[in-house]
Amino acid sequence: MRSIITTTFLLLFLVNFSGGCGGNQPVKPPTLHDETARHTAAFARNMKLGRYTLALSDAEMALAVNRILDRDDQVAVSLNNLGTVQERLGNFEKAEVSYEESVGLSRKTGEEMILGVALNNLAGMIVESDAAKAESLAREAERLGAKGSWPGIRARAIHNRARAALERGAIDESRALCDLALALAVSVNEMGTRAACLVTLGRLEASRGDNAAAVRFVKEALAIDRDLEDPYAIALDYTRLAEIQEVSGDEAGAAASRKKAGEIFFILGIEK
Repeated sequence: MRSIITTTFLLLFLVNFSGGCGGNQPVKPPTLHDETARHTAAFARNMKLGRYTLALSDAEMALAVNRILDRDDQVAVSLNNLGTVQERLGNFEKAEVSYEESVGLSRKTGEEMILGVALNNLAGMIVESDAAKAESLAREAERLGAKGSWPGIRARAIHNRARAALERGAIDESRALCDLALALAVSVNEMGTRAACLVTLGRLEASRGDNAAAVRFVKEALAIDRDLEDPYAIALDYTRLAEIQEVSGDEAGAAASRKKAGEIFFILGIEK
């Protein structure tokens, strides 16, 4: 009994003592900065897990709060995030508006790293519809990447240039740029860019009629994106693989790849 009373007394003493030392300190109220940080972190988590509808909401909330705070540099980041999820959901016109505004704000604030990311995002999205504009944007991103010693930005920019060259039929130029982008991506362990370069190499080989090499490149990219656990990239890889398999006459393989891509897009809530 004595031990119970003693323990109780000690607990009460500790509670009162801690209250006297720090318990009366006011709890820091949440701020708008905390709110935007919370939504930005939730955005990254939901994007990683393929929860794009939730990620869209988080990106919109972070953007709204940053606009309230007039934090133009962070508004540009939020616009990049918003554009990324809009693009994945197939809202390309809205994504283009988001990326364009991010580019404009980054020029205004002088935040060249954010500008490089925005330029690459926009170039990568529009390259198949406007290769000339995409190449111009990519060249600017490449210059920024070299200036700021940001090899990741530079690798993506060179890859976007390779894609633009492929769109206009400059196969040899595209191959040289793609090899350069791939080597740079490997040197800095940019695995997402590495996988993207391999897919482009697959498309290049398919255009030359070497379907076996094309399939090999895309399957290598697929293995990387599986390791990265990026469901959207995996689905796109299967889509490209199906295109190559179809051209090579492997109808069964193409059907299987299309089925896998379709199932992933369905899970992600994306209509393709």
